[in-house]
Amino acid sequence: MALGPAALTFESVVKLEEVDPVKHTARLQAEGTAANGRGSAHGTFSFRLEPSNGGSKVLVHTDLVLSGPAAQYGRRLEMVQDTAAQIMSRFANNLREHVARSPGS
Repeated sequence: MALGPAALTFESVVKLEEVDPVKHTARLQAEGTAANGRGSAHGTFSFRLEPSNGGSKVLVHTDLVLSGPAAQYGRRLEMVQDTAAQIMSRFANNLREHVARSPGS
């Protein structure tokens, strides 16, 4: 992951904490430690599925805490937001491809 001038690699664990099929929501907990041992990231990610123009959209709320170089470079909020937007775009593309390959799509 690139955050400004820093290229960061994290060893991560992601846990699915809650899924509510009736409310169309889910919550993940993620923790990562920088591969070089300098810094970490942990956060909670909440997802809600809503109807949109004959399809669906996913609303995401993130509570993220960074330490080490990631926190240093991430002081500029725009930099973190840009990186998050890139990650979410990749996620959306991967999800779109997965749904297209699924039976019954």
